Amino acid sequence: MKKLFAIIFPIIALVAWSLSLEVQMRTGREVRLRITGYDPRDLLSGHYLRFALSFADKLSCPADASRTDTLCACLTESGADQGFFDSSELDSCPNIRAQCPLFLQGECRGGRFTTGLERYYIPEELAPALAVVPTDASAIVTLSSDGRGIISRLMVGSQTIEDYAKGAVGSREKG
Repeated sequence: MKKLFAIIFPIIALVAWSLSLEVQMRTGREVRLRITGYDPRDLLSGHYLRFALSFADKLSCPADASRTDTLCACLTESGADQGFFDSSELDSCPNIRAQCPLFLQGECRGGRFTTGLERYYIPEELAPALAVVPTDASAIVTLSSDGRGIISRLMVGSQTIEDYAKGAVGSREKG
């Protein structure tokens, strides 16, 4: 009986986790956030494009915030870039929830606001075209009502990052 439980429990947990992510993707609100950064290859965990949310540098982590404190960034539509969201306000989540209808959860690490969204898996064959994050890249993030985010896709201009990379790889092969 213990062996059966040891086999079935991880499967049930994985299915439950997958379903919770699917529900969040279907019921959450999509926002588009500008990203910046670079891609230092992580040899132990595959090919990930690493980046930062462009507004993270503008946010000041509270001096008394510990690494385990959950903070929230209030998101507002950027006036200059229609369709993009930005943030200039970071506070405890209860304070942000009271004054801001759209927010992103994260924490301060090394004095910088991070959300756990700062890496995106890319297939190995596309990695050469994505040595750095393209200048006009953005992340489409689905936010749940509690501010947790899931990246649904990365964009470069109006195309997905995968299509952008395939075009870059294709033009290298022709040239």
